[in-house]
Amino acid sequence: MVYAGGLRISEVLALSWADVLPRDAGRVQLSITGKGGKIVSRLLLSLRGDAAANDPVFVSRKGRRLAERTVNDIVKRAAKAAGINDAVSPHWLRHAHGSHAIERGASLPEVQATLGSIRECFFDEDD
Repeated sequence: MVYAGGLRISEVLALSWADVLPRDAGRVQLSITGKGGKIVSRLLLSLRGDAAANDPVFVSRKGRRLAERTVNDIVKRAAKAAGINDAVSPHWLRHAHGSHAIERGASLPEVQATLGSIRECFFDEDD
């Protein structure tokens, strides 16, 4: 999600289920105020279970909101397991999102808007 949405880790960790709005055709809308936002759809909704609207989307094993350090550790372990540079970080994934968008033909203003301050973005179930 960090990569797909070009999100800051703080944006991902601040998400509550009230921020995930189901839309038509298996899509969701994430409404993130602050510095960014968009996410992946059906998989995200499948994680909710019986969580209340104000419960965090991403929780630790103890049921608390994940800490940034924990997510950094998870990303580094995943990079190592994948055999790629373990210098990768959630912020690196955000930059990769912007670079890849430009490579796929997005304009610089579009990428700036995507990575900018307030966004509402939609994802299909295939994203």
